[in-house]
Amino acid sequence: MSNEATNLALITDEVSEAELLRARVRAEIENCLSQSAAAKEIGISQSSLSQWLSDVYQGSASRIAARMEKWLETRHERRLQATTLPALPAFAQTQVARRILSALSYAQSTADLAVIYGAAGVGKTMAAREYARRHSNVWLVTVTPATAALGAFLERIAVACGVRLSSRRCSVVETSIINRMTDSGGLLIVDEANHLKTRTVEEARALYDASGVGLVLMGNEQVYSQMHRTAQAAAFAQLFSRVGKRVHLTGAAKSDAGVLLKKFGACTAADARAFLAEIAGQPGALRGMLQVARLGCVLAGGREVGVEHLEQAYLNLKKAA
Repeated sequence: MSNEATNLALITDEVSEAELLRARVRAEIENCLSQSAAAKEIGISQSSLSQWLSDVYQGSASRIAARMEKWLETRHERRLQATTLPALPAFAQTQVARRILSALSYAQSTADLAVIYGAAGVGKTMAAREYARRHSNVWLVTVTPATAALGAFLERIAVACGVRLSSRRCSVVETSIINRMTDSGGLLIVDEANHLKTRTVEEARALYDASGVGLVLMGNEQVYSQMHRTAQAAAFAQLFSRVGKRVHLTGAAKSDAGVLLKKFGACTAADARAFLAEIAGQPGALRGMLQVARLGCVLAGGREVGVEHLEQAYLNLKKAA
């Protein structure tokens, strides 16, 4: 074969490989994704993905092809995991969940202040998300160390309320939020409120007073103990005196493990469920139980999940922690 023919064959192979990769990516997107969602997963802009699919991309062909291959491999591995790893239930009507939903409903309907605090892993956040999904004008804001300062806290609330900010000045953002909330009959839920600093606590109270919406502070034991211990201090006294309902969650109810496992749909053997129920009574509660159950499903490899798989999963996760 002449050099010219060899070069032509190589070019043809490269073209066919590129076209085959594009066809695989198109098929993956058409199967279950939008282009915008796919671009986000791949880590490129939607316009770059569109250009690459149309074979008009001007950037490095080899670099973007490598990204596509990695993405397809990741999606493939995720599908394989899904065959042995049941999805976590979005929400289950446990006794703890009913207490939380009741408190949220009370706070919204009466425009009162409630505090929900206590053990981790019992489903506080999941219940709050479910309540927000079912009801209008419910704004769920999760505080993190990065958003505990006043400006960041206000911006997070504004985003939750759908307020478009014309300025980042705290006074302007606050006014926009109050205008949105006033006469809305809404509810502001502040999750992980244990991260709140003095100024953000005062701001939460100010928004509550000015807008007339319900307010719920939700988090660990520190949420309530911080207010209780310092109730005589000016920063917390005004908020503490306004608390109309307090819900202290000391752990999951005994029946909650069974309700959640039924929703989970795996680990059906009686001894396996009894083992998981014991884990639900430990720190980490229902969240820890589901982590062990899911890893147990992976270790079972498609077979019925037994106590031996769950024990191995528990030890594995305990060592990792």
